[in-house]
Amino acid sequence: MQKQPKYTFDILIRSETKRKNFFKQINRIISGLRDEGFYEAASYMIDQRDRLQAKINRLIAA
Repeated sequence: MQKQPKYTFDILIRSETKRKNFFKQINRIISGLRDEGFYEAASYMIDQRDRLQAKINRLIAA
C-alpha cells in the first residue's frame, strides 16, 4: 500500500499552516544548498519556489 504524501496541492491551497510549514522546509533546503556551495541549485530552487507560491496564490484568489 502506497503512503499518502504529507503535502498535496489541495492541502497547500486549503491550509495556511501546512502551506507555511511546506515553504519553511523548502527554505531550509535552499539554505543547506547555499551552505554547501551549491549556489546554482539554490538559485534554481528559489525560482521554482517562487513559481509555486505564485501558482498557489492565484488558485487561492480564484
